[in-house]
Amino acid sequence: MNSLSAIIITYNEEINISSCLNSLKRIADEIIVVDSYSTDRTRELCEAAGAKVFTHAFEGYGQQKSYVANLATHNMILSLDADESLDEEAIAEIQNLKRNGFDELYLIKRKTFYCGHWVKYCGWYPDKKLRLWNRIHANWSLDKLHETVLPNNLHAPTQLLKGNILHYSYKTTQDHLNQLDRFSTMAAKKYFDQGKKSFLFQAQWSYVIKFLEVYIYKLGILDGKTGFTIALLSAYGQFLKYHKLHLLNRS
Repeated sequence: MNSLSAIIITYNEEINISSCLNSLKRIADEIIVVDSYSTDRTRELCEAAGAKVFTHAFEGYGQQKSYVANLATHNMILSLDADESLDEEAIAEIQNLKRNGFDELYLIKRKTFYCGHWVKYCGWYPDKKLRLWNRIHANWSLDKLHETVLPNNLHAPTQLLKGNILHYSYKTTQDHLNQLDRFSTMAAKKYFDQGKKSFLFQAQWSYVIKFLEVYIYKLGILDGKTGFTIALLSAYGQFLKYHKLHLLNRS
């Protein structure tokens, strides 16, 4: 039997974390959680589920996920966010791999539940993520935002597993707006530190382009009202990013 470490980062995730842990307990030989000083019951729930829980100040998503990966005992790593879990088909696939042997890199499709609806288009599905890997051959990037698992060999083959990561994202549009505000600030600061410029017309034009990309090109229109909402808010997030960068440039 091949061993597997599951890793999670958390901050005030008591609403989501139990579902995540319950799916991981069926396949992982250890579950390691790095928590950023949660003030709710997150840590208590993780410990009750048998996870090893560590505390580490949040420095950025890539840094935090790299930190927890380095705490793993086993070379095979499975990473989930606290608001994600595995469906039955994905669990069965990974159980089969544990019996027969792992390769190096595996993609898993991510399916998102948004404000009460499963998203089928908008570029959100199938959202293939590299989430199962041998840490000898890959690790998390150190990007503070939009972090990814980077193979040491960018041309290394990957396998796509059956099943899905189930992503229980925003319960309300206000949740989405709150994250857009937070993420756009982080992205604008990153671009500013890199010396990038933004003009007001660029922020306005990026809004239009992003809306058309999500709603028309990525078929968000087929997701009905949910697709329209996602396209509209995605466009707004794009506008916020460049508008905030413009304000930083001016100041």
